Amino acid sequence: MAGAKPTAAAIRQAKLDNPKKRERDLAAELGISEAEYVDAWTGQGTFRITTDFDRIFPRIGELGPVTALTRNENAVHEKIGVYDNFRAGKHAAMMLGAVIDMRMFPRHWAYGFAVENDTGETVKRSFQFFDAHGTRSICGPTAMWRPGESSRSNSPLKASRSRWRSRPQRSRPLRTITPCRWTN
Repeated sequence: MAGAKPTAAAIRQAKLDNPKKRERDLAAELGISEAEYVDAWTGQGTFRITTDFDRIFPRIGELGPVTALTRNENAVHEKIGVYDNFRAGKHAAMMLGAVIDMRMFPRHWAYGFAVENDTGETVKRSFQFFDAHGTRSICGPTAMWRPGESSRSNSPLKASRSRWRSRPQRSRPLRTITPCRWTN
C-alpha cells in the first residue's frame, strides 16, 4: 500500500536498526512526524501527558535545574536552568526565570509526552510537546542521571509524569487521536 504509515513496531525497529540516527531524521526518512515517532514508544518508556500549561508549568520549577531545548531544521537552542517565574496567559505564556526566559503559545500545543530513555549509561527523562501537525514545539525540561544515582528512581520528573498523564495510554497513530487534554 503506497503512502502507508509504518506501524509502531516498524518505527521502533527502524530505531534499533539505526541507533545513532537522530529521531528527527529517522522520522523524516520514515515519512512521519516527530510526534508520530515519539508516540510509537507509548507504553515503552513514553506516556502521553496533558498540554495544559496551567497544570504543568507552575510546578516544573520543582524539578530543579534541567535542560530546556528547542530546535528546528536550522537551529538548536539549549539552556540549563530552573523553569521558574511562570506567567500564564490565554494567548501567550511566559517563563521569566533568571536563565530560562521563553515565550510559549499554548493554543498551538496539541500533543504532550513524558519520555524516559535509558541508554544503560544515562537515563534521560523529558517532556516533549508538539503542534497539531506533529512538529516539535519544545523538548524540555530534560533531566539526566547516571546509573546508580538516587535521582534515577525517585525523580520529580518521573513523579510528575503520572500526575499529568493523559488517557488513554494505548498506542494509536496520532492521526486518529484528538489532542491531549487533562482528564481526572
